[in-house]
Amino acid sequence: GESRIVRPTYPEEHYTRMMKTSYELWGQAQTEAGTSVFRRTGGLDMGPRGSKDMDAIISSAKAVGVDVDVYHDAKALARRCPG
Repeated sequence: GESRIVRPTYPEEHYTRMMKTSYELWGQAQTEAGTSVFRRTGGLDMGPRGSKDMDAIISSAKAVGVDVDVYHDAKALARRCPG
C-alpha cells in the first residue's frame, strides 16, 4: 500500500527507543528529499487499568522521554479528544 502507520509507544523499551530515533531520521530524510513523506498525527493506546501491557507501554515511553497522557476516566479523555 501507499501508507504505513508507525507509533512511538510499545511495551518493549527497545522498540520505543528505536521509534524515537526513527522520527528524527524521517525528519532528516524529508529535509534531504525536499518533500514531505511523513505526516505525524496523534495516537491513542487504550486498555484496562492495571493491564500489564498498558503499564509496560507507559513505562517504556517515560523511560525514553516520549510524552504520554494517562486518562483513567472517559470524561477526562473526552475533554482531551472531543468529537
